[in-house]
Amino acid sequence: MNSKLLTRLILPTLIQGTSIAASVSYSVETNIGPSGTLFSDAGNRDNWTGSDIGNWRAQSQSGLIYLRNHNGGDDIITRTNDSNFSFTIGPAVTSFSILIDARIDTFWEAGINASGGGPQLLIGGDFNDSNNFFINFNGTRYNSDAGLANVGTNGGNIATLRLDYDVINGTADLVYDPSGANQVLVNDAALNITATQIQNMDQLYARAGNQFAGAGNWTITTVPEPSSAALLGLGGLGLLLRRRK
Repeated sequence: MNSKLLTRLILPTLIQGTSIAASVSYSVETNIGPSGTLFSDAGNRDNWTGSDIGNWRAQSQSGLIYLRNHNGGDDIITRTNDSNFSFTIGPAVTSFSILIDARIDTFWEAGINASGGGPQLLIGGDFNDSNNFFINFNGTRYNSDAGLANVGTNGGNIATLRLDYDVINGTADLVYDPSGANQVLVNDAALNITATQIQNMDQLYARAGNQFAGAGNWTITTVPEPSSAALLGLGGLGLLLRRRK
């Protein structure tokens, strides 16, 4: 294709400020191992640390490998960014989402937090046997009242939930079964997370009330401000044009 024509086709889209989302995913099955993998061996933990860490393990339920607190206690573990897996929520992000697949039989929470001790941003369910899902930001839970926290979206008490955070407006939604029912459980919760708090979040977080609930997959998706996306696109366009000369 002629380089001038290519510019006419691509440049208007970039100038209009189309944002380009970026996603990273962490899978317990991929990063930890198959069902039964115990954390009692430090080599099996993939950088997870925390309460009663030696008794955690990977467990299979209805096709999902999830983090299970095999000792049955209410414990928290976290995983700091490293070369094997990392995520970043940068200063130019206008929105981001955290999608989590989890076994939801009893109380659990999972999401992200800061290694420096800052607040956590979590999805969870069945706190105090409420049978409801919730968003937890810095210890405050924003609850749904749908009574779905023991109902799996694909059988076997497995559910997918997505937290969508609007950085500009400081509000969050919680969506149940986003690829199916797509039911909004919490709408426009006013979290008002500061830019510093967002940027400091650099750990995955998992909490399980007992061995029958826990997260299996995290997918973190960020959307940059349109001007940043356009600049990235223009850089790519420049490289492409140089190759065609």
